Amino acid sequence: MSKTVMLMNKIKKLLVMPKEEVLFRITERRLEKREYKHHLSGKDQLSDEDFIRKCCGLSSQNNAIHRLFDNFYSGKRDSFFTEGYEKNIRTTVIKKHLNTQDWLLTADQICEGQLCLLGQDVRLAQAGEWHKDPLEACEWPRTFYKQVSKIKPSVTVDIKYVWEMNRHQYLIVLGKAYWISGDEKYAKKVCAIISSWISDNPYHSGVNWTSSLELAVRSISWIWAYFFCRGSQHMDAAFHFIFLKSIYEQGLHMEQHLSYYSSPYNHLIGEAAGLHMIGSLFSQLKLGQAWEKLAWSILENNIDKQFFDDGMCVEQATFYHHFTLGFYLQAALLRKLNNKPVSEKILSGIEKALNVSMYLTQPNGKLPAIGDIDNARSLYFNMEHSWDFRGFLSLGAVLFNRSDFKRQSSGSYEELLWLCDETMLTNFETMDSTYPLETSKALSSSGYYVMRSAWEKDSHYLCFDCGVMAAGLHEDGVPSAAHGHADALSFELSVFGKPILVESGFNTYFGPLEWHRHFREEAAHNTIKMGKSRQAEYCGRLTWKSVIHPKLHYWRQADNLETVCGEIVYDKEMSHRREILSVSSKFWVLLDQLKSAGRNEQAIAYFHFDASVNIEVDREKKQIIASAEGAGLLIQYFEDYEVEARRGVEGMGPEAGWQAAGYGHKNPTWVLSFVIPLTKKTVLFPLLLLPWKKNKLIFSSKKETRLDTKRNEFYPATFSFDEQNYMVSFRENDSPSVLCDGVPV
Repeated sequence: MSKTVMLMNKIKKLLVMPKEEVLFRITERRLEKREYKHHLSGKDQLSDEDFIRKCCGLSSQNNAIHRLFDNFYSGKRDSFFTEGYEKNIRTTVIKKHLNTQDWLLTADQICEGQLCLLGQDVRLAQAGEWHKDPLEACEWPRTFYKQVSKIKPSVTVDIKYVWEMNRHQYLIVLGKAYWISGDEKYAKKVCAIISSWISDNPYHSGVNWTSSLELAVRSISWIWAYFFCRGSQHMDAAFHFIFLKSIYEQGLHMEQHLSYYSSPYNHLIGEAAGLHMIGSLFSQLKLGQAWEKLAWSILENNIDKQFFDDGMCVEQATFYHHFTLGFYLQAALLRKLNNKPVSEKILSGIEKALNVSMYLTQPNGKLPAIGDIDNARSLYFNMEHSWDFRGFLSLGAVLFNRSDFKRQSSGSYEELLWLCDETMLTNFETMDSTYPLETSKALSSSGYYVMRSAWEKDSHYLCFDCGVMAAGLHEDGVPSAAHGHADALSFELSVFGKPILVESGFNTYFGPLEWHRHFREEAAHNTIKMGKSRQAEYCGRLTWKSVIHPKLHYWRQADNLETVCGEIVYDKEMSHRREILSVSSKFWVLLDQLKSAGRNEQAIAYFHFDASVNIEVDREKKQIIASAEGAGLLIQYFEDYEVEARRGVEGMGPEAGWQAAGYGHKNPTWVLSFVIPLTKKTVLFPLLLLPWKKNKLIFSSKKETRLDTKRNEFYPATFSFDEQNYMVSFRENDSPSVLCDGVPV
């Protein structure tokens, strides 16, 4: 992108910026200039004496470091989660439910310097290496933090990797290993890593001060590790002093650089959660109480801005939904542990967000990969990347006495065991376990519509996306960053519990541009690309403008038929209307109506399959058969479209067929595309989606389906399925009609 275009985009944003945001940004720039001046002169480096006297309110005489240490252990402060109940009792419960040997094996690997970060095996940073990129032989400049982004050490380097190394979430794994085993080597490693980092990262120097969210996540990691290792011989007064001083400096930076406007969603909430934890647990800091109060007010005043009324995160990204939700859960539970009030506003927001998590979860226990992802987790107890967030539901079960949350948590215990006290754990174990009240669910504010056959592991599941791309985006030419994708009218589908049609996920923020764009644009989703029209215009990494949001026509539920219909209108002539019917929770009927005023362009319909799925294309029968471990999906189409099936191969580009399981990681998978000529004003593109099991297709066609070109309707598709006879008709500007054994469904 040229400098001229970038300048014009900035001017467009400035012209629509609220006055209070302009004033805030001006004040922020003045602060940064003052910080830079102090950094050059060395005035921003806090001496030990000033920290003790000015920040902790103690005299620097008479062994102040030991008095500070004693005050922490004997003075008044909030309890932490590890102190929620007697350690021996908790240990017994943990060993009953969790495999603690895995903790020790992973912790041993960390002690040996072996890590897996963002899907990459890397070496743990050593002393003096905390500014180095763990993948490339380059180092980020050790300059004033605001200048770092201007001096990128190489063209291909991705800042996410050095940030991930410096988040220090793997310290929690070491802390758990010490807590469960008592082996001092784990606590020693925790102290060595933190001490090394402090020595290598002076206040406001380098890449690890560039993002307040990174400081927040690191602070939370340190606090968990500190309390896990509390009582270790290595957690002495000298270590406590440098630890507390660095925690103070990071808290001070967060307070002064909260992302009120630059990143007002998960960044702001993560920063507030980190500041809240520092303030509540380290009361010997003179700013501690003020930080706790400020942070909690941010969390409370912004929860309505983080979630739609139905509970879905406004960023329209399932991983970030849980990133934000985890910060809220952690802060609320910490207050409850210390008998501090948590408002109904906060609790209601958390419960609704958990409700969304429950309904979006697929039968295999994982979330659909909607929107961006950077593998970020706010509740971090193991290093394995996963789309399984059912542990959040176990917390929700005890917070809200929700027996349906308990059932759908499916025995996910770890979050519960660390974040809840003994009473809450007892309540969970004695609570009933019941099915959710609704099988299917309309999340109408965020625009997700879930159809499922039942709440069992082998149930069918479909999630249809008819919501806005994300909050904060503009329909005009004003650019704005967001984690939402161009995925309107896309859907995910599982049959007999197996994911078949899936979202492609997301691969990289700062890596190769073609991969970054691909996973965010239409071709990476189960939707249709309409000629030259686009759901949004790309205008830089993470940034969209001229966004076109879909609209819902209807969501209907009857005894044997569920229907959802949405449309995206590009202009007066071009539109895409998609309707999906779930027939008796057995199979699905899909009808796309493509309007183009006969522009003689092409539409391309994309279908992305899970990496575990294999497909066969039978062009003679007009069928695609997808199979996955003894179950699968038959896709019946009706016209002689140009059909292409592609699967990614190492060295091929993003269009070949890839599924991004997590940040920086992708697997080859099948992608199917139908090329649909837009040669008349309205083109119908109907499909039957028929599940099968145990290598037996329970489908047979009775009569060839034909298109009446004059009336623009298909004669009935007549077929047998699951020992019943069906007839499905498709016609322009109407819903598909379905007869079962001659009776309307």
